[in-house]
Amino acid sequence: MTVQVVATDSVSQNFSVAMVTIHLRDINDHRPTFPQSLYDLTVPEHSATGYVVTSSIHATDPDTGAWGQITYSLLPGNGADLFQVDPVSGTMTVRNGKLLDRESQAVYYLTLQATDGGNLSSSTTLQIHLLDINDNAPVVSGSYNIFVQEEEDNVSVIIQV
Repeated sequence: MTVQVVATDSVSQNFSVAMVTIHLRDINDHRPTFPQSLYDLTVPEHSATGYVVTSSIHATDPDTGAWGQITYSLLPGNGADLFQVDPVSGTMTVRNGKLLDRESQAVYYLTLQATDGGNLSSSTTLQIHLLDINDNAPVVSGSYNIFVQEEEDNVSVIIQV
């Protein structure tokens, strides 16, 4: 913004004009914000390491320069060892797919944090549901002996699997 400053001598009515340019510096007065407080995500169990869980969750910060640069991280907690987030892009991937077993645990709750260049932060919750895949063969329990009368037309038995 440029303003004009006029200095006037009240006795002689002489004056001088100066142009003053005012540069407004941004301060870190905003913290990053996520559009939602909870994101519901799905991942197939036993997904390959590096599988992209999501690349669409982004925080915004209206501050400029370094104050508006956002870094992403996962806070310690249940499942933080199974997933990872790229600190710059916010893309979340599977860290260790071999440990993603729906039969052991079906849902994980993680906290994704966004921190700006002035160390202001906010977070959102990620609810990650593991999708079941056909990774377990049926198991027959018990052993069965059937005694049938000869010339019997219908024979049935219930087998527990």
